[in-house]
Amino acid sequence: MLALLCPAFLCAQDQTEPQPRPNGPYQIRGKVVNGLTGQGIAEVRLSVSEGAQPSGGPFEQIETGPDGSFRFDHLAEGKYSVQAARQGYAPQAYLQHENFWTGIAVGAAKDSQHLRFKIFPSATMTGQVLDENSEPVRGASAVLLRRELNEGSLRGAVASVQQTNDEGRYRFDHLPAGKYTVSVTATPWYSRYAAQSGTMGNLARLPVAGRQLNARSGINFAADGGQEQLPDLVYPVLFYSGVRDENDAEWLTLRPGETAAADFHLQPMPSLHVQVFMGETDPERPPSISLIRSEEGQQVGVDLRTVSPGVMEASGLLPGRYHLVVQETEGETSKMREQEVDLAENTRVELASINSSGLSVRGEFHTEAASPGGAGIWLQLKTSDGRAYDAHLQSSGTTSRFEFAPLPQEAGTYRLLVINPPGATVKTLTATGAKVSGLKLQLDGTQNVQLSVTAVQDNLAIQGMALKEGQPFAGAMILLLPENPEDWAQFARRDQSDSDGTFRIAGMAAGNYTLLALENGWELEWAKPEVMKPYLEKGLPLQLTKAPQKPAHIEVQ
Repeated sequence: MLALLCPAFLCAQDQTEPQPRPNGPYQIRGKVVNGLTGQGIAEVRLSVSEGAQPSGGPFEQIETGPDGSFRFDHLAEGKYSVQAARQGYAPQAYLQHENFWTGIAVGAAKDSQHLRFKIFPSATMTGQVLDENSEPVRGASAVLLRRELNEGSLRGAVASVQQTNDEGRYRFDHLPAGKYTVSVTATPWYSRYAAQSGTMGNLARLPVAGRQLNARSGINFAADGGQEQLPDLVYPVLFYSGVRDENDAEWLTLRPGETAAADFHLQPMPSLHVQVFMGETDPERPPSISLIRSEEGQQVGVDLRTVSPGVMEASGLLPGRYHLVVQETEGETSKMREQEVDLAENTRVELASINSSGLSVRGEFHTEAASPGGAGIWLQLKTSDGRAYDAHLQSSGTTSRFEFAPLPQEAGTYRLLVINPPGATVKTLTATGAKVSGLKLQLDGTQNVQLSVTAVQDNLAIQGMALKEGQPFAGAMILLLPENPEDWAQFARRDQSDSDGTFRIAGMAAGNYTLLALENGWELEWAKPEVMKPYLEKGLPLQLTKAPQKPAHIEVQ
């Protein structure tokens, strides 16, 4: 069973009215145990919701007995979702992995009375951030990253963010077991003074109380004509343990109930500056400047000041490669210029006078039949390095017009994806101003592009049963892979088998697929063909069509 990021029965169970009870002659019974020791746990709050994919809140809540036992009586035939919560334990659904769990099948010949519900103590990550003088850094941003599957590849995903306290400490509680690391972003306390002076050098001058600053920081400030020189310094973004690149970060394995510490000792470095020469601009509507670090794809915070008409300066930057974006407004039109900047020292960037808003890519989206109620359409152009440009619109009959966010004025290859509606397949793609190869567009960076996209919405489903040695198997990861490995990251679908071994995957387009059932596949990088090769050999080939599909029985690997 698949949960979305915030499933209703997990997130809203305390804020919604109890749902109607599905009365019947059946029971769900079992015992909640500590997943580490196997001992029963008393006073665990259990909530039960109707459906393996519940759309509403729970209809009953109970607590386990002294030995961890529980029972839900008078249930109708069907499937149910059960979730557990207790102090010291992260909320967990039955056999939960990531945002998937196992629904409990209830009915004649269904064993729903011998459940062993394992829950695991939550973990904790703590740490302290100190500056170059071993003084606590207050207000530093500590970002907790968890290593998890994202589109079939293991990556760091932001799990939580905190600000350090007066002692420079942070603490992340109630964590499920897993691999974690922490990144820290901070600003030297004295940099706010330096930012006000605005020079292209690495020294800023301000009249300040030198003794007070020296006593606080230990930095020597040379006097000059009654003013003192504040160093224009920044702290680099650090990942544990003290590295600047996430790829070099140390990942700590947090087991249930464990506490780990990730401490940081920050060392400042000279701030780099970029002066951007933009030519003639409207003084009444100054342009906006943003810089995005190419490595992380994240916009960085910078200090901006106007040097002179048409010239702006960004400071507080670290060495690296940035994507510079300048936006201006002329009348009702927003115009944009973009440029890559390699920053190793203070730099001046000259941009041509603004006369376009980037490359325009627009067109028409055709379907065979109008979507009931005007369904939302979400198209995306995606580069090989992960940059994505979106077009959102509401369907208005069988033909809808769309326009993507402006693309950079540079040559590149983009792949067209239909994110929504689910199960949509592009049948034809034609373009003026770009070369087309399948669903790929080759742009030369100089021409605007007009597209015509024709799609059909199949919205097909596959259901079946996962078996282990001929018996239904609960908790298996069900994976449906499209025929083309290039489509795996975007269009593969997953589910988790319920207590009777059954599963269902919907929203699929017609085509050829391979169905897999994996017992321990939750950390498998399934978007990588080299990883999946040994499993594909034992997979079940499927051809999804609009014809009725027989249930698929698949052996668990």
